[in-house]
Parts: sequence; structure tokens; C-alpha cells
Amino acid sequence: MTSPARLLLTLLTALAMQALALAHVGSPDVFLEASAGPYRLLVTVRPPLAIP
Repeated sequence: MTSPARLLLTLLTALAMQALALAHVGSPDVFLEASAGPYRLLVTVRPPLAIP
């Protein structure tokens, strides 16, 4: 059996993880912002609409 405190903690953890799972809804593009040594990288990957 689970205690009400454990159930509440599980629910709050699930709600907190939802904020981290935001995505570009409706956009197939992938965006990445990172650094490579002293350089700042802004990478956009645009997949083709159809694979031949």
C-alpha cells in the first residue's frame, strides 16, 4: 500500500517533469544551442518533407 504522502510526491514529480518536456509542437525542426570550447553553436536541423 502507498501512503498519501508518497502519492502526493509522485503527482508533484510528474507535474514538475511536464515543464521539462516542452517541445516544438507542429515543427519537425530540431534546434540545439550549445558551446564547443570558446565558440557558441546554434544548430538547426530541418529534415526533408519526404524521403525519396
